[in-house]
Amino acid sequence: MMKRIPNRMEKAVMDSEKRKRENQRGNAILEFAMVSIVLFPLLLGVVSLGVNLGHTTQTIQICRDAGHMYAKGVDFSQSGNQQVIVDIASPMGITSATAGTGVVILSQIMQVYQDECTAAGVTSCSNLGSNVVINRIVIGNSTYTSHYATPNPSLIDSSGNIGTGTNTTNGYLNDSSVVVANLGTTLSEGQIVYLSEAYFSTPDVSYLGGPASGGVYATTFF
Repeated sequence: MMKRIPNRMEKAVMDSEKRKRENQRGNAILEFAMVSIVLFPLLLGVVSLGVNLGHTTQTIQICRDAGHMYAKGVDFSQSGNQQVIVDIASPMGITSATAGTGVVILSQIMQVYQDECTAAGVTSCSNLGSNVVINRIVIGNSTYTSHYATPNPSLIDSSGNIGTGTNTTNGYLNDSSVVVANLGTTLSEGQIVYLSEAYFSTPDVSYLGGPASGGVYATTFF
């Protein structure tokens, strides 16, 4: 049986449909490119948020664990006790050396009352009425600083304690570097707040340009 040859009109219709299909393919590519401009950044944002959520959860848990032990009297000036925190937080990149990518900062904070100045024999008590850091322990990369005051290192002894000082030697009664201006509460005389801060850089999120690019931070009070 001989194959039927389309006439001129049929051939014109076929050519028209062929051109239409080719144009449709070009339109699909263009539409995909336009949608991708929105879709790909959105996808990266979702991935970034998911990864950062995991980091945030880990950071909060590490911060709470460290603060709870600190408030219970664990002496984190001892290297063996510091290693416990390093082991807990090692998945986040903390090390006992300054080269790590994270830090846990522990602080004891109290408010200075007149009785404290009198007992120390300090007549010029510059920090009277202020909340001050009386103990500071830093585990990990010490280049990351606290959001709640950064005491002068010369004031801190090997146990992390900051002394009262005298009229000629600064301590937490006089030195301005120990003052916590943003605690947001008034403490009773003799009351001590145990503060735990944790910060870890997040290079795996930074390249995505997420909302927490750079790192995650957590604070707990006991």
